[in-house]
Amino acid sequence: METIQGFTGTQYIRSAAGTVQAQAYENNNYQYATSSHATDHDMHPALIVQPKDDADIIAAVKYAKQNGIAVAVKSGGHQYSGASSTSGANILIDMKPTFKALGTDLKILNQSSGKCFVCVSVSFSLGEFNGFLAKNGLFIPHGQCADVRVGGHAQTGGYGQLGRSFGLFGDHVREIRLVDHNAEVRIIDASSDKDLFNAILGGSPGNFGVITHYTVEVHRDTDYDFRSAGGLQPHGLRAVWWYNKDTVKALLSKVAAMADDPSFPRNYDLCVSVLSSDFSLFDLVPEIDGVMKRDHPEIYGLDGMPNWPPTVILYAQWVPLSKDDKHDPKWFEALNKAGKWQLLSQTFDQPMSKMTGEWIFKQPREFDHPYEKRTYMTNSTSLTKDGWVDVVSSQIHKVLHTDLAKRQRRRTLISY
Repeated sequence: METIQGFTGTQYIRSAAGTVQAQAYENNNYQYATSSHATDHDMHPALIVQPKDDADIIAAVKYAKQNGIAVAVKSGGHQYSGASSTSGANILIDMKPTFKALGTDLKILNQSSGKCFVCVSVSFSLGEFNGFLAKNGLFIPHGQCADVRVGGHAQTGGYGQLGRSFGLFGDHVREIRLVDHNAEVRIIDASSDKDLFNAILGGSPGNFGVITHYTVEVHRDTDYDFRSAGGLQPHGLRAVWWYNKDTVKALLSKVAAMADDPSFPRNYDLCVSVLSSDFSLFDLVPEIDGVMKRDHPEIYGLDGMPNWPPTVILYAQWVPLSKDDKHDPKWFEALNKAGKWQLLSQTFDQPMSKMTGEWIFKQPREFDHPYEKRTYMTNSTSLTKDGWVDVVSSQIHKVLHTDLAKRQRRRTLISY
């Protein structure tokens, strides 16, 4: 394939192996899904382009349309199934480096009528966006992987830690700026094109145009801090245990009880994660290193690096919605005491913008190795009665045993 004439950004052509061009192409062709779909899903487009601006995006879309070829769009490349890439004679538009100017591509628009709006481009990661908001005393619900880009995250809803209290990232998008299939720049919202607006926020990224920027409504810390009026500020808990099936069951029972109780206050959020023996806790919970070196030096090898056993990590928080709101200390105490072999427990009384930074996964990848990712959702209010806790905890236990069996070179530190 030839390069696109008049394109001012960077272009990488699929080239013969062993050449300098081929290495540059491979470096920029990286996808999160590469390790899992290297043989069953071809992710080698004929041309990778990194646009500098709108004009480059328009040129790429026009070129594709004139030549009857398809376009895939990547902002971060974290799409689990590899859908942020393509193959054959097609083009990949890589937006990761395109719109990164503070004050232009990431800026506060206004705070009128008690609301605050922010413009953010698809090129910023959740970690970068979260950091910008925190500096300005602002926050928004979002996922937990710091390196995921805002572009794809919003287009798949934007599920995350604060979903119960504040909804999804996608719920906060007010305008979408894009280059459509006719190579025209458009700004749409729920009133100008309701069907397209809703499709973008609930579909697969890149299917409806090349998104460049979002206008999002964000929350202000000051609206959830009532100490000056005699009330409270947000409260959170983070705890880590060595894996034990009973611990998982006890914590999942709390999740089920919340789901089964329609009167349970919505300003509580709870997330339980089980991490395999390959998952490094350093980036997630930096304080764990000092604790483990003091209490469990046996997990550290001669090189000083730890061989992590499987762990369970809990995130829980409560946010006041009025000056009269009070959280239930016994609920947090019960969570903290739900498991055995606890390694770390931390409580936080701080603004929501800071707490969302505590919950985020700092490392670029959630999984370093081939994986299968599935998400299951339910609106059931009978999880406890239906045995959901037993089924889920048993499946997790089975997966962890399989994982440990494959790693016989490691010393098993936990007795099941």
